[in-house]
Amino acid sequence: MLYRIYLKGWKKLKEGYWFGLFLTSVFSFRFFVEFFKENQSPWEATLPLNMGQILSLPFIALGVYMLIKSQKTQQAPHKKKVV
Repeated sequence: MLYRIYLKGWKKLKEGYWFGLFLTSVFSFRFFVEFFKENQSPWEATLPLNMGQILSLPFIALGVYMLIKSQKTQQAPHKKKVV
């Protein structure tokens, strides 16, 4: 998915978009896959989410933050150097 976006027009994307998209997609996939995995330790069975899902949440939030921030920020226009 990331490769297709890259081929279509990576120059149009703003700074921070790739990082945000990467974090969001990888850790969202990990969050989903953790539903099918067995718990690694007995105490983890009492938690509403397993440890892998809990550890994925901050990275998903960071990815969403980076996506939103990249859409709001505008890249500064390049100034011409006068000699």
